[in-house]
Amino acid sequence: MMDLLYEKQGSYLQGKKDQSIEVARIMINAGKLTIDEAVSLLHVSKSDILSSEK
Repeated sequence: MMDLLYEKQGSYLQGKKDQSIEVARIMINAGKLTIDEAVSLLHVSKSDILSSEK
């Protein structure tokens, strides 16, 4: 039972991180934030933002 709980928590946290990266990309592409501002405000890494661009 505990393994299932940890798995759900891990999935939830990964989803939050993915969402933050997506928000960062949108704000950067819209010209609202620089990459450095997004890193600071959204607590994501620069490499995550750059590697997730499609």
